[in-house]
Amino acid sequence: MKQVPFGVQNAVGNGFGNAFNSVVGGPRASHAVRLKKKIPDWTKSKAAMLELLRSVFPKLLTDKRQQKHAARWFDLIQLYYKRGEPTSVVASTMNVRRSWVQGTLRRIRNAAAGKRTDGKPRTGKPGRPKQIRF
Repeated sequence: MKQVPFGVQNAVGNGFGNAFNSVVGGPRASHAVRLKKKIPDWTKSKAAMLELLRSVFPKLLTDKRQQKHAARWFDLIQLYYKRGEPTSVVASTMNVRRSWVQGTLRRIRNAAAGKRTDGKPRTGKPGRPKQIRF
C-alpha cells in the first residue's frame, strides 16, 4: 500500500477544505460563538453602558467633542459586543482602521475595570504633582 501524507487521504473526493479541517481539529467557531463566552455584564444593561460613558466623558452633556467620542464608543459597543461582529467588520462599518477598533476596545475594557483608559490605576490625585524645592 502506498504511503499518503496525513490529511491527504481525506482530501480525495472531499476537496482541500475537509482535509485541512481534519488536520487542525475541525472548523473554527464563528466570532459570535467565541464572543459569547467573553461578553461583559455591563454591556447587557443600557444604564450600565451610559454610566461607563459618563465616567469616561464627564462633560458629556456640554462638550461637543466628548459627545462625538462617546457616540463612537457607544456604536463600537453595540457592533462588537451586542451584535457580535468581528473587529474587521466593525472597522469597515465605522470607516476606521482595525487597529483603532482594537485599541478603543482595550480602552473600554480598562475603563469598565475602573482603571484609566491607558490602563494605569486611578490615584485619586488629579493634576500635576507639586515640586519640592530645597
